[in-house]
Amino acid sequence: MQSKEYIGHGTKHDQWDLIDVVIDMAKAREHSFQYEGRTFVKFTVAARRQASEYGKTHTVYVRPKEAPAVAEAAEPAPKPTRRSKRAKA
Repeated sequence: MQSKEYIGHGTKHDQWDLIDVVIDMAKAREHSFQYEGRTFVKFTVAARRQASEYGKTHTVYVRPKEAPAVAEAAEPAPKPTRRSKRAKA
Protein backbone atom coordinates (compact mmCIF):
# COMPACT_ATOMS: atom_id res chain seq x y z
CA MET A 1 0.00 0.00 0.00
CA GLN A 2 1.29 3.41 -0.91
CA SER A 3 1.71 6.09 1.69
CA LYS A 4 -0.14 9.40 1.69
CA GLU A 5 1.11 12.13 -0.61
CA TYR A 6 1.19 15.53 1.03
CA ILE A 7 -0.02 18.27 -1.29
CA GLY A 8 -0.35 21.25 1.04
CA HIS A 9 -0.70 22.67 4.53
CA GLY A 10 -3.03 24.81 6.58
CA THR A 11 -3.24 27.16 9.55
CA LYS A 12 -6.09 27.36 12.08
CA HIS A 13 -7.36 30.81 12.96
CA ASP A 14 -7.17 31.83 16.61
CA GLN A 15 -10.57 33.51 16.73
CA TRP A 16 -12.68 31.35 14.41
CA ASP A 17 -13.15 27.68 13.67
CA LEU A 18 -11.55 28.08 10.24
CA ILE A 19 -8.49 26.63 8.57
CA ASP A 20 -6.75 28.38 5.67
CA VAL A 21 -5.38 25.81 3.25
CA VAL A 22 -2.68 26.18 0.59
CA ILE A 23 -2.42 23.42 -2.03
CA ASP A 24 0.43 22.72 -4.45
CA MET A 25 -1.55 22.54 -7.71
CA ALA A 26 1.19 20.64 -9.56
CA LYS A 27 0.86 17.81 -7.03
CA ALA A 28 -2.94 18.09 -6.83
CA ARG A 29 -3.38 17.79 -10.63
CA GLU A 30 -1.66 14.40 -10.53
CA HIS A 31 -4.53 13.18 -8.35
CA SER A 32 -7.43 14.86 -10.16
CA PHE A 33 -10.26 12.89 -11.72
CA GLN A 34 -13.12 13.57 -14.12
CA TYR A 35 -16.78 13.22 -13.20
CA GLU A 36 -19.65 14.34 -15.40
CA GLY A 37 -17.34 16.56 -17.45
CA ARG A 38 -15.84 18.35 -14.45
CA THR A 39 -12.45 17.99 -12.76
CA PHE A 40 -12.14 17.27 -9.04
CA VAL A 41 -9.45 16.58 -6.43
CA LYS A 42 -10.39 14.71 -3.26
CA PHE A 43 -8.11 15.45 -0.33
CA THR A 44 -8.00 15.18 3.45
CA VAL A 45 -7.19 17.94 5.93
CA ALA A 46 -5.76 16.67 9.20
CA ALA A 47 -4.56 18.40 12.36
CA ARG A 48 -0.83 18.06 13.02
CA ARG A 49 0.33 16.80 16.40
CA GLN A 50 2.54 19.87 16.72
CA ALA A 51 2.62 23.10 14.75
CA SER A 52 5.45 23.22 12.22
CA GLU A 53 8.34 25.64 12.55
CA TYR A 54 6.33 27.94 10.26
CA GLY A 55 3.19 27.78 12.43
CA LYS A 56 1.29 25.33 10.18
CA THR A 57 -1.24 23.48 12.33
CA HIS A 58 -2.78 21.25 9.64
CA THR A 59 -1.63 19.15 6.73
CA VAL A 60 -3.35 18.32 3.44
CA TYR A 61 -2.89 15.00 1.71
CA VAL A 62 -4.41 12.67 -0.85
CA ARG A 63 -4.93 9.01 -0.19
CA PRO A 64 -3.64 6.50 -2.71
CA LYS A 65 -6.19 5.38 -5.24
CA GLU A 66 -7.42 1.90 -4.58
CA ALA A 67 -7.16 -0.63 -7.35
CA PRO A 68 -10.55 -1.15 -8.93
CA ALA A 69 -12.21 -4.37 -7.89
CA VAL A 70 -12.39 -6.91 -10.64
CA ALA A 71 -16.01 -7.90 -11.03
CA GLU A 72 -16.50 -11.56 -11.70
CA ALA A 73 -18.67 -12.37 -14.66
CA ALA A 74 -21.91 -13.10 -12.92
CA GLU A 75 -24.28 -15.48 -14.63
CA PRO A 76 -27.84 -14.26 -14.76
CA ALA A 77 -30.17 -16.00 -12.35
CA PRO A 78 -32.37 -18.57 -14.06
CA LYS A 79 -35.93 -17.46 -14.62
CA PRO A 80 -38.43 -19.33 -12.47
CA THR A 81 -40.66 -21.70 -14.39
CA ARG A 82 -44.37 -21.80 -13.83
CA ARG A 83 -45.90 -25.11 -13.06
CA SER A 84 -49.36 -25.97 -14.20
CA LYS A 85 -51.89 -26.69 -11.51
CA ARG A 86 -53.45 -29.42 -13.66
CA ALA A 87 -52.11 -32.89 -13.37
CA LYS A 88 -50.64 -34.23 -16.55
CA ALA A 89 -52.45 -37.28 -17.94
